[in-house]
Amino acid sequence: MKNTKVISVITEKGGVGKTTTSYNLGCALGNAGSKVLLIDLDKQGNLSSSSGYILSDGKRTISDVIYNAATGYQNDYESVIRHSENNPNVDYIPAGYMLNASNSIIASSSNCNFVLRSILEDEFFNRYDYIIIDNKTDLDLLAQNALNATHYVIIPLDAGIHSFDAVDNMMAKIKSLANTTNPRLKILGILENKVDLTSTSKEIDSACREIYGSLVFDTRIPSRPEQINRTVKFCTGCVNLKGNTLADTYRALAVEVIKRSGV
Repeated sequence: MKNTKVISVITEKGGVGKTTTSYNLGCALGNAGSKVLLIDLDKQGNLSSSSGYILSDGKRTISDVIYNAATGYQNDYESVIRHSENNPNVDYIPAGYMLNASNSIIASSSNCNFVLRSILEDEFFNRYDYIIIDNKTDLDLLAQNALNATHYVIIPLDAGIHSFDAVDNMMAKIKSLANTTNPRLKILGILENKVDLTSTSKEIDSACREIYGSLVFDTRIPSRPEQINRTVKFCTGCVNLKGNTLADTYRALAVEVIKRSGV
């Protein structure tokens, strides 16, 4: 895949800003001049709707792409790409209503661990600098496919006492895959989301850095739900929405991602 970097944003814990991270990081990278593709592997489809996806657009989705790849049918990748109109340099492939069936479809393939990798290794995707995959919280066969297609993982973490359990479980899963099916898989960073000024948040930050060291991003994402709601309402990432107070934060995160991924 030449210099294309595939990044999975994934965690077992819900409500930690996984989709918000995927979307706004992708928009920030696009704003900085990188060509970005967002892939929505979460059946809820929140990344898709944030990007501007309209259910009735009549085009195929990621579930169709997976079905074709798993069953030996030809994929027309150009036909599934949508352009995020309000976010420069950002394309996306939305989740489809058949995404729930992807696990059984993938399981029927002789290449069941690498269906998504076979898709993203097509030369079509060389046009992108970054491919960002928004995964669901279940570490099922679909998620394993995503991780086997991935170079780098971002693990979101919120300022909660039980958040470390999900991080530790995710790190163990990544280590297992790196030792078996995907030796190129690495943790790009642990991202603290929904940060506030409480003593608990500060304690979580201190503990996180003590435990995980340099794996923790320097950038911390403040808790500003009204600003995130505006990005969803206007289908525009923080960096492309005038007056959004999180814009500089996501720009800083994009800089860190570029530096850590070596692009």
